[in-house]
Amino acid sequence: MLTAFLLVCVQFKLCKVRSVQFGQKGIPYLNTYDGRTIRYPDPLIKANDTIKIDLETNKIMDFIKFDVRNVVMVTGGRNTGRVGVIKHREKHKGSFETIHVLLGVFCYV
Repeated sequence: MLTAFLLVCVQFKLCKVRSVQFGQKGIPYLNTYDGRTIRYPDPLIKANDTIKIDLETNKIMDFIKFDVRNVVMVTGGRNTGRVGVIKHREKHKGSFETIHVLLGVFCYV
């Protein structure tokens, strides 16, 4: 019974997109935080989005945008591991960005 459950769980993986770029001859590709490089991604996928990868075919099954009112899990800092909802994004000069997260209310969105 345990092996059947494990087979269901390992059919896909969630990966955070690190960057989306164009390679030689204008071929688009994206890099993920676990080191994968995927060619010809959906044009709507941007950096910081989350993609769902089928582990058998290594193809993108679905993606989740990194936008306001989406559920997130904090991956760095003092609140690592907490789950909440993105309330506001502050974009600053350069590559610095502040994300305001309301923690512990993801069930009420």
